[in-house]
Parts: sequence; C-alpha cells; structure tokens
Amino acid sequence: MYKKAHQPKLGLFNKALVVDDEKLSRDIISKALTRYLGCDIYTASNGVEALSYLRSGEYDILLLDFVMPGISGFNLIQEIRLLKNDVSMLIVTGNASDQDIKTLKEMGINRIVYKPFKISTLLEMVADALFEKNILIAAPKY
Repeated sequence: MYKKAHQPKLGLFNKALVVDDEKLSRDIISKALTRYLGCDIYTASNGVEALSYLRSGEYDILLLDFVMPGISGFNLIQEIRLLKNDVSMLIVTGNASDQDIKTLKEMGINRIVYKPFKISTLLEMVADALFEKNILIAAPKY
C-alpha cells in the first residue's frame, strides 16, 4: 500500500482539481490524493464549475469524469486546453465507448482510469503525471 508522500514541491501541496458529478467518486478520489500524495484538493460537480475554478487558479493536475450532465467530456477538454494547455489531465470514466477512448488518445489524453477502479491504480497514474512534470518530489512508497 502507499505511504503518504511528505515532500511535495517546495514544501507546498500539489493542487488537484477533481471533477465528477458523483459526490461519492469525488470524495473517494479526494481522500486518496490527500492521504497518499499530499495533494491540496478542489472539487467541482460539473464542467461549468470546473472551468470557473480553472479561470481563477492554477492546478497541477485535473481528474475529470468524462461523462457528466451538461458540457460533454470532449468539449470540457477543449475548453481546458484553451485555458491551461499544459495542465496534466487524467480521465476517470465508467461510460466511455471504445470510440470515445480512441478520440481521447488522439487528443493526447493517455491517462484513463476506468470505474470501478483500484485506488492504487489511480494513485500510480497521478504520481506518474506529477513526476513527469517534476511537480511531486517524494516518491510514494508501495
């Protein structure tokens, strides 16, 4: 199991925005990222709320439910790219079709977690994304 990372970038918490219309999913993801990776978590229940957060702040990683009411997953990703082109994104989905996954990969989204997911899988993908951007300094312990 993971042990909490104790040295995020410059002694500050890595900021993560968790976007999911299901409160339980937001809570589970948020608690895992806080406990094991030391992330400072912000949550949004829909794409419009997520865009509002992105317009007013910087985030190290975004975890996005792909299928939510309102703005589509593809439209949300396009809007995010216009606002914050270099932010790391991880898609969390239980309802994406094979064609959706293919399109996501064509858009450069390679981190996709399928619901139901193992917390360890989610944490590995988030840690990899943060390491890739040299944001997370302390490696999680397995």
